[in-house]
Amino acid sequence: MEAQVFWTAYCAAHGSVKITKETYVESAFGSSYWMREPKTLLRMQYIDLPLLYVKLMEAGYSSQFCRKLILKHFIRNNWRVFFGALRRWPVLAVSTIVPYLGLVSVSALEFVIPSREI
Repeated sequence: MEAQVFWTAYCAAHGSVKITKETYVESAFGSSYWMREPKTLLRMQYIDLPLLYVKLMEAGYSSQFCRKLILKHFIRNNWRVFFGALRRWPVLAVSTIVPYLGLVSVSALEFVIPSREI
């Protein structure tokens, strides 16, 4: 789903979209998918989605807007996913959360003190 958001935003900012009858991308995610691949949910929550916001900034979207999305993600995040992963896969969970918290920290600083003032 994160890729769909990025593709839509990128196309809206830089190009056009063609609609066809052929299916080129199909979502294979359902509620049972996470039961088969629980590590994927951890990656999506704490790596893929936050990096989507960074990619939107790189594509030309407002840095302030994207930083706000990162902070909202942090506040509304389902922390049970992280704590469950920490219990099952501590090394994976810590190696995932450290860069995420770094991104959140940088976003908070740049949101409070815009880069043009630094």
